[in-house]
Amino acid sequence: MASAGRGLIAAYERLADLGERELELVRTAQHQALEQLGAEREALIATLPTHPPAEARAALLRAAALQEQTEGLLSGMVAISRQQLVRLERGRQVAGAYAPPVAHSRRLDSSA
Repeated sequence: MASAGRGLIAAYERLADLGERELELVRTAQHQALEQLGAEREALIATLPTHPPAEARAALLRAAALQEQTEGLLSGMVAISRQQLVRLERGRQVAGAYAPPVAHSRRLDSSA
């Protein structure tokens, strides 16, 4: 198999670089920037061949490792958020139990 062009390998290296950037954005809670980065990654992936050349292996392995780290970090953040929401809901229920009952009365407006 002929060696892949340097430009093609650079595209795979760019993919791994985007993975590094994504991980940093998640670590620093810059979630609003993730959508743009995701769009950039998708556009880059659309230019890549279906079967990567052997020379892209190192960049793809690096990208996969970074993606795994990012997914792990995001999963942890989701779990923490879920716990906080559960605590908030429990607190709301407890506080609601102390509230006096609200009597609903029907009143007709006879001023009309």
